[in-house]
Order: sequence, then C-alpha cells, then structure tokens
Amino acid sequence: MTKLADWIVDKKAVVLIIVAVLTVVATIGFSRTNINYDMSKCLPTNSSVKYGMELMEEEYGD
Repeated sequence: MTKLADWIVDKKAVVLIIVAVLTVVATIGFSRTNINYDMSKCLPTNSSVKYGMELMEEEYGD
C-alpha cells in the first residue's frame, strides 16, 4: 500500500491526466445515454403485465 501511495505522490501529473481523461469520457457517455422511462417498451406484446399497464393507463391516464 505504501508503494502505491508513493507512486501516486511521485506521478501526480500522470494521475491527474488519467482522472481528467476519464472524467471527459464519462461526461460524453453520460450525455449520450438515453433513458427509457416507459417500462412497457421492454415487455413482450403478449405480456399480461403490459396488458395491465395499458388498462391502468386507459382508466387513470398518464
């Protein structure tokens, strides 16, 4: 553990560059991620759960 800590302290520029690159990559990935809020799209068309969700939507609305 001490060797790792010494390496991080000695190579702080390398660690900073790695963290910066990973942050940029994560930010790009985060902005391109699509979130599906409609769970019924994941279900097969003949699923009883999907039928129930459609029925509840008809009765109670969105």
